[in-house]
Amino acid sequence: MNGVAGVAIAASVIALLVALRAIQKRFAISPELARKLFHIAGGVVSLLLPYIFSSVAAVAVMTFCITGILLAIRLLPRLRGSVGLVLNSVNRPSLGELCFPLSVLILYALAHNQKVYFAIPLLILTFADSTAALIGSRYGSVKYAATDGVKSVEGSAAFFLVGFLGAHVPLLLWTDLGREESLLVAVILAFLLVILEAVCWGGLDNLFVPLCAYAVLKNLVTLPASELLARLSIVAGSAAAILIWGKRTTLNLSGILGGFLLCYAVWMLADWRWVVIPLLVFVAHPFLAPRTEFGGYRIHDVHTAFSIFAAGLTWALAGYILHHDFFYAYALAFATHLAIISAVRQGFSSPGNPKPIRKSLLAWAVIFGAFAALRGGGRLDLLRAAVALPCVCAATYLHGKLAHQGNRWEWEATAAGLASLPAALW
Repeated sequence: MNGVAGVAIAASVIALLVALRAIQKRFAISPELARKLFHIAGGVVSLLLPYIFSSVAAVAVMTFCITGILLAIRLLPRLRGSVGLVLNSVNRPSLGELCFPLSVLILYALAHNQKVYFAIPLLILTFADSTAALIGSRYGSVKYAATDGVKSVEGSAAFFLVGFLGAHVPLLLWTDLGREESLLVAVILAFLLVILEAVCWGGLDNLFVPLCAYAVLKNLVTLPASELLARLSIVAGSAAAILIWGKRTTLNLSGILGGFLLCYAVWMLADWRWVVIPLLVFVAHPFLAPRTEFGGYRIHDVHTAFSIFAAGLTWALAGYILHHDFFYAYALAFATHLAIISAVRQGFSSPGNPKPIRKSLLAWAVIFGAFAALRGGGRLDLLRAAVALPCVCAATYLHGKLAHQGNRWEWEATAAGLASLPAALW
């Protein structure tokens, strides 16, 4: 039965593309509308998978078949110039149609036994994302710069509203959550996902939105209404504060929002103390080096934010999985970033004199002062803080010697990871 259903669904993908291509030619519908109709149809069918399939393996086989079809349409010129125009006529590069089945497979593996937690992320991806794109392209007049081009406030508002309803209604009808809890969970979830959708690029929202929705949802539904209300206040207030302070940095809007989401991810994996450390980097780095002629250019985006968080997020995730405290390694990674950023800024102001040791000392004092305070100032933690200083100095000095402007952030992420590695042993 599973095999027959899988073949039928894979065949329906081809039939749907043929039908949409015929409609596209007959009625001259826009490329965005054709693409979103395919997106909606795929989402609706995906919502039925827990009722059709009984095993992850069957869904995996179906997913690989559909992905193969979509890859053939993308790669073969004859198909790309016919049914492929349904997916590839938009004026932007996108892997969205390939990310969609992968996200459905992973979500099915995680949540198919809890149908409501499978359905909510897919409802948001299917309808909120499509509504936002269509509303934004037709009625969007208030624009803002996102990672993947320009988006509109109207489109983002539509995403929030549909995303809120896509979470609130199922939670209210099909779970034991109370009215207040359902409302607050839906508001927080929609707020975070509209930011995530804005910072994703190249169609990766089709992968990240449903999986992050599932993770956030499972985290929030365990909290009482009082804590959910406090969390909503903190999230909204900190987002506003970060946007205001971000004007003093070289991060653009996607970089600021990406950093905000990564802070929230760390909060979910650990606790609030882990959020203090990256916030210190964000707040302190403009003060640790003189402002340069490049300081007014907001050129660093979500990729920069991810590079800064890469090592620290790895330690937070490792601690969550292994049930081990990697806060020392986490703090050391961010101290290294703060030192390198300060030295680079100093180098722009005074070429040939980046003062890596001095900047390392200042960055170390900021981060490990907070580290000691957050840990209670015990003797062992003070010793750890002292040992961290030469690691920060060495990584900052070597970064200055080896990195170049073209690969600066890759080198910086690597330097922070290597500098923090010894701390994992202690």
